[in-house]
Amino acid sequence: MLAGLTGNLGSGKSTVLSMFKAHGALTVSSDEIVHRLLSETDIKRRIGELLGDVFDSTGNIDKPKTAAIVFNNPELRRALEALLHPLVMAEIKRAASANTDRVVVAEIPLLFEGNFTNDVDKIITVISDRDVVEERLKLKGFRTADIKSRLSAQLPQEKKAAMSDFVINNSGNHEETKSQVADVYKKLKCLLS
Repeated sequence: MLAGLTGNLGSGKSTVLSMFKAHGALTVSSDEIVHRLLSETDIKRRIGELLGDVFDSTGNIDKPKTAAIVFNNPELRRALEALLHPLVMAEIKRAASANTDRVVVAEIPLLFEGNFTNDVDKIITVISDRDVVEERLKLKGFRTADIKSRLSAQLPQEKKAAMSDFVINNSGNHEETKSQVADVYKKLKCLLS
């Protein structure tokens, strides 16, 4: 059972993913996969060919420089996603196929935008109130303009929620979110058996 966990930037997907892990789900983070991919020589070369000099002084991908380019150029953003997304999904599918007896929850931020809905068995969307999202992102160092450009590159969370099997509202306190995760995990376990 592969459940795709999605939600917009700042919704709290990573927090919710860790809660699923605490319940016994096998969890997979797209961000961690991308982080590994960005250290591979071939991937770095291909990104350099696509975006130009986006490297820091040590030869690694400079994420802020890359983000500044791709979030201001939708065509380049789509090209970068076309390079990375299939590699990420292949790794997620390998993890799920090696663990068919478990609930596998994979954090896939652009599940809808990347057209990966048919690659998962169930979809869980994490939503949060806009002011909560903005506050979280500002605490992480995002500027207001960056928040707007990144959120506008994603499908509105209301649309994602409407197309999902489960919705977790992460606007409240930790315990409220934890309770919703427990409920969804129980339902996924029932579907597995």
